[in-house]
Amino acid sequence: MNTWKITLVIFFISILAFSCDKEKSSPEPYNSYISMTINSGTNLGFQSDSIIQIFLKNDSYKDFEKECTISYQLNNRTTGLLYTADAGFYNTLLPELPNGVLKLLRMVTQFFNINLDQFDWNNQTISQLPSGQYSINIQLFIKDPYSPMNLVKSNELIIEIK
Repeated sequence: MNTWKITLVIFFISILAFSCDKEKSSPEPYNSYISMTINSGTNLGFQSDSIIQIFLKNDSYKDFEKECTISYQLNNRTTGLLYTADAGFYNTLLPELPNGVLKLLRMVTQFFNINLDQFDWNNQTISQLPSGQYSINIQLFIKDPYSPMNLVKSNELIIEIK
């Protein structure tokens, strides 16, 4: 009888220890399986670089579906002035989330054509910015309160604004 009680106690202690170890492990960083690359519009056949293409790749074996915000940064390579714009970034609307979610299927690359003219760049349109070369960087912020590693950064791209 005592052996049965001891076995039961050991069983519950091992379950408790296993569950505690699991809670301590941090979530997998999003940038370990989601990557973002940007390409200029002129390389894609558009008339200007005000249209860019964003490639988002999900290298995971699970679907990704989260609320996201995207932050664009334009840095004038001559003057060093920095212009920023932020926007919600989604491709799926859900009734319970009016802002939508970004949905990336497992093991898939999706692309998005983005018109930079649609954004407010520090209270200016892109056509009001000084002409010249700009470096553009994009950051995808994933709204996830459980993950401290919720940022995916793009490559830097040089574009020409006329």
